[in-house]
Amino acid sequence: MARNKAALKSRIKSVTSTKKITGAMELIANSKLLKHRNMMTKNREYSEALQDMISEIITAHETIKNTYLEEKTSPSKLYFVFCSDLGLCGAYNANIIKLVQNTVKEDDYLMVVGKSEYSWLKNHGYHILNDMIGTDEIEYMELKHLIEESMHMFCNNQVSSVGVIYTKFINNISFEPAVDTILPINREDNKVASTREIIFDPKPGLILDSIIPMMVVNSIYFRWLMSITSEQGSRRFAMENATDNANELVDKLVLQYNQARQAAITQEITEIIGGADAL
Repeated sequence: MARNKAALKSRIKSVTSTKKITGAMELIANSKLLKHRNMMTKNREYSEALQDMISEIITAHETIKNTYLEEKTSPSKLYFVFCSDLGLCGAYNANIIKLVQNTVKEDDYLMVVGKSEYSWLKNHGYHILNDMIGTDEIEYMELKHLIEESMHMFCNNQVSSVGVIYTKFINNISFEPAVDTILPINREDNKVASTREIIFDPKPGLILDSIIPMMVVNSIYFRWLMSITSEQGSRRFAMENATDNANELVDKLVLQYNQARQAAITQEITEIIGGADAL
């Protein structure tokens, strides 16, 4: 009985220590979630402004030609894959891997940002073009360099499209893996109902040559922001559940400990009474 009580006491101490760790991780993840969500919200306005400008030009000049609007003949595609550097974020990384397996073909290329799944993808034969880089370490200019490299491959018909496999942020507790095609730009999807007569200066073609690369960089950057925001939301949710489970387990263990303690006291009293009766 004493051994059982000691084991329960040790287990309670262990679970309580784990609960403190998961509680601290939940607070950190919540702080990062608010920070990244604020960045994502600010970037959304800029991204939408660029998209609206491109849509206005395409709508006003339906026959305009641009290399970023053309369908390419290459059999290969290129995908940016955004995952995390660390685990303990629920099914966040597992969902990305599942989407990669269902989307990426043998001849396709990957640009992977995030350390957690880089080695797995490399070991399973995927064609990764960049070195391992952490999603928490990457700077905007470094990501921009990778995006510009993908645009160069698209313009030279080395790949027929550029897409992004990421986690879409819906709200603080809801996220979903998604695949978006960035290039080529779909004319039909970018047509808008507009009755305004717009005079473009310089010519619309020159504007597109300048603004589309900006839009592509920002679109992929915005999806990276959504991914890291979703990662922190997933981690906060996972750590909150872990803390709640630890609380329930501690309550259960304390109850078992008290029952064992009460049983030991009852047994001692019974033995004392039995001894007194024998005298």
